[in-house]
Amino acid sequence: MEVRAPNHFELKEQYTRKEGESVEVLAELRRRELQISRSEQDPLAASHLPSAAAETPQQGSRSLRTAGLVSAGVGIASLLGGGYYTARVNTLSDEARNAPAFDPARSERLDSAETRQYVLLSVGLVAIVVGGVMYWIGAK
Repeated sequence: MEVRAPNHFELKEQYTRKEGESVEVLAELRRRELQISRSEQDPLAASHLPSAAAETPQQGSRSLRTAGLVSAGVGIASLLGGGYYTARVNTLSDEARNAPAFDPARSERLDSAETRQYVLLSVGLVAIVVGGVMYWIGAK
């Protein structure tokens, strides 16, 4: 037989029983005692305690939605930059085609603009897709 010290609720129950308190008070004390003993056995079963986990999904989903919107915004800005460099590539291509002689500096500017165009368009598309997925997960 295990000997243990009485907890707060047991002492309170004994005290109220001696003072002749109502049956409802004794029942409430017993219910709380059972909840405490269950939570001591399994801390995850402590449903009577306020839980931070109950608040986490809403906060986490809100931050995911915000991050998704920020990511999509960065993606849109990147697509706009990619669009600018697409127009720049077209302009430089027309200039190179209409030039009387080959100009290595113009060719280098064209290559640089093409690289920036592809990078910005790719980053923009990826950022929009990732932002959309993050927002969708956060909205669940």
